[in-house]
Amino acid sequence: MNTTELKFVIDNATALFAGLKEKYPALAGYLVYSSPHGQCNLTTDLFEILKAFPAMIVASSQKEKSVALVQSIVSLEKEKKDNVNAKETVADKIKQLKNDLSQMIDELVLRDDTFVEIRFDEKKINLPLIYELQKDELVARVHTPQTKASIRIVLGTLRDLQ
Repeated sequence: MNTTELKFVIDNATALFAGLKEKYPALAGYLVYSSPHGQCNLTTDLFEILKAFPAMIVASSQKEKSVALVQSIVSLEKEKKDNVNAKETVADKIKQLKNDLSQMIDELVLRDDTFVEIRFDEKKINLPLIYELQKDELVARVHTPQTKASIRIVLGTLRDLQ
């Protein structure tokens, strides 16, 4: 799956979430990508995905290079923030690394078995509502545990939502 297809996934997941919010006005939460290997907020920004949830990307030499570039960029951004004297030279390095990253980012392939899930605000968890959501036809019940021991609500995998 590429970034163009990811946009369709986000549109479909957002529409499903809006449908759930319409049915359940008390629903308070937000959407995330998740797998047993990590999670991050729903986004099409591959820089953010590489930074927060690199396991969402299929292993390849481009992924390894991209992850290394992202780590360098993050490190330089911290250095730029901490060292006022190095701002200009560091900014130039960051710009060059981001340019290098943008040239290889389109070659990255996203894992289509990654889930799109609802995360709930800790202060607004409504257990009876979550138990209702587990049974709703808009939710991927095959991936959503049907037990009161879980608050996991899955809308589907990237593949399902494409």
